[in-house]
Amino acid sequence: MIRDGAGRLRVLKGAPSELARLCTATPASLDTDLEALANKGERVLAVASGGNSRLEFVGLVGLADPPRPDSRDLVQNLLAKGVRVIMITGGALPTARAVAREIGLSGNVCEASSIRDGVLAPDCAVMAGVPSEDKYWMVQALQTQEHVVGMTGDGVNDAPALKQADVGIAVSSATDVAKAASALVLTESGLPGVLTAAQLSRRTYQRMLTYALNASAKKIEMPIFLSVVFAATGLFALTPLLMVLLLVANDFSTMTRGRHDQSGRFREAWSSPDRVAAPCCLFTHSEAASRVVSMMTLSCVADTNHASN
Repeated sequence: MIRDGAGRLRVLKGAPSELARLCTATPASLDTDLEALANKGERVLAVASGGNSRLEFVGLVGLADPPRPDSRDLVQNLLAKGVRVIMITGGALPTARAVAREIGLSGNVCEASSIRDGVLAPDCAVMAGVPSEDKYWMVQALQTQEHVVGMTGDGVNDAPALKQADVGIAVSSATDVAKAASALVLTESGLPGVLTAAQLSRRTYQRMLTYALNASAKKIEMPIFLSVVFAATGLFALTPLLMVLLLVANDFSTMTRGRHDQSGRFREAWSSPDRVAAPCCLFTHSEAASRVVSMMTLSCVADTNHASN
């Protein structure tokens, strides 16, 4: 509100569509000018002024907020890891489309109104015109579709969505509220830490999975092996000392296999056939190796006894 000698003058700024509705008249080229600015990736605000009963449309202001230089590489690396990347913005469709093109994010550009019954279309790579309070519902919509959702944010209005996400990620410049609601806080500027976190967490998961499968197979390997040999020959295949040595050797083998440096696309969820097939394959391999070792050991023991006699 500005007061001058002739009275009071109101000056308003906001969304072009809302201010155009409040003004008595708008320029004929409004839609063309608005699209031209939005296609440059600029966030467009409208300005209007007037008295208490009459507002005149003054013009448009384009605010440029270019992506970080490393944004394109980050998006491509995440996509190469099998991570679905969705950009959420409060900007208009043309602005969102221009920014997505600049960072190399392909896919449909959808509006927040496209979410029906809590379901997000699977081909939406960009969500435009999203109010801050709707980010929470978008995270819930993705979780309803059984996605593991990671959400990045920096403001107070992002806190509900960061808390709801499976992995809330606050950038280094985020507010204290956003950091408190997040599971991960980046300490360096930008988002490259997201890629590092994804690589480390997946590598840790793979190592834990490999160790668990090997350990489970070896837990049932020894009693089955000894039972089969005893049933077939009536003899114990191993002495207590050899059994201890074999168990220790198996532990070293299991720990060695737990090292996993895979850096490509990873399986994030195992189906039922995988859960059955993987331990069976490991058990068969371990069983065969144990039999070879045991037969060699028995042969050496027999030769030693024969030589002693």
